[in-house]
Amino acid sequence: MLQLHQVALSCKDLRYLYLSFGFSVTDEGFITIISSCDRLGYYFTVLFYCIQLLSTTHLETLSLELCNKVTDEGLNILGSKVFPSMLNLNLWGCTRLLLYAPIYSLNILSTTFQHRLTDDSLSLIGNACPNLTSLFMGLCVKLTDEAMTTIAMKCTQLQYININYCTRITDTSLLNIAQNCPKLKSLEVSMCKKVSNFGLQCIFRKCKGLNRFILMNVV
Repeated sequence: MLQLHQVALSCKDLRYLYLSFGFSVTDEGFITIISSCDRLGYYFTVLFYCIQLLSTTHLETLSLELCNKVTDEGLNILGSKVFPSMLNLNLWGCTRLLLYAPIYSLNILSTTFQHRLTDDSLSLIGNACPNLTSLFMGLCVKLTDEAMTTIAMKCTQLQYININYCTRITDTSLLNIAQNCPKLKSLEVSMCKKVSNFGLQCIFRKCKGLNRFILMNVV
């Protein structure tokens, strides 16, 4: 099987790279190709039906969707090079991550389907990314009101929130979102069975710009 580090060493002038879902993207291969191919302008990865766009010079958007061999060590190494300019980070299904890497200044973050994420790591994101406008945390089953409260209080520009299947979330989280995120436009709380009509009414009363609301199997 062709390895990413072989591509990096052999193709120094590589500008475009397409990876089909037949490749396993690891920390070593990912970091090697980003570091070695200085002329790489855009990096497309297709991995288990995922297509993503990276700019390695002034990287603003990075998608590692379903790259489940990438670890926090890999993100830490990458972070010093690209995170200062990054605005949009998609880590959907990166199940080995605990997210203690230096992630900051993001506008859009997806941590969907990350069962290992804890309140501690999600609270760190809230403190580090005050300009977040979109946060997708569906199926982060360890998420509780503690982290959601920190995020709501620190990330007051949030407009899009997805906490589907975050089954530990209660009305406390919705109350804090309502009180601190007046720009909210979209909220998804399906399968959050500890949420009641009280929390939903708080959202409806405070978030006047809400135009998208998805709720299934809650009350």
